[in-house]
Amino acid sequence: MILSVLRLQVNKASWLKFAIFATVIIAVRINSTHASEFETDTWPGEGIPNFSAKYNSLTLHRRPAKNSEEISITIGGGSSIVYDRSKQITLKSVMLTAVTEVTDMHCPGIEDNTPAINPGDRIEYLQYRAEGYITARVRGSICEVFVMDNVPKFKGLEMQPQTEWWLRVVDADSEVLGWLLVDDSQLNYLDRGF
Repeated sequence: MILSVLRLQVNKASWLKFAIFATVIIAVRINSTHASEFETDTWPGEGIPNFSAKYNSLTLHRRPAKNSEEISITIGGGSSIVYDRSKQITLKSVMLTAVTEVTDMHCPGIEDNTPAINPGDRIEYLQYRAEGYITARVRGSICEVFVMDNVPKFKGLEMQPQTEWWLRVVDADSEVLGWLLVDDSQLNYLDRGF
């Protein structure tokens, strides 16, 4: 009798561990479908972005990631930031639902003259591009989709994907110094070049 009770308790404990493990795996898979990482070698908006340093030093990173090794460089406050690459990384996307037919989009394998997205269809908003266009995943294809008219074409546009924008900073001889996260803490935003 005691042996049967012990087996029952062991089986319950094993089952509980399995249930917890399975729940964690399912949660990770669900989150990964909406939090997939996506990268482009570009920047949001039109024109070439220009920046200057707020202070006499900048904190760069070895790679375009916050947890990457930090590198501190000295630079004059107000000096222009010189970079040779820009990278936008999506950490968490947003799902949008079409409220109207959308034909203004550009992606491989979908003709421009047919309603590519119909009311009720869902797309994954990855990054803002410019002039009302976003980069989105539509039925497995990466597309640029026009989402704004006088009336929004999608529900969910009040939410924005979580993105990071990085610049690969170089010196006067084009030697790579490191990657700089674009934010207000170290940079002044200047007029864009066209």
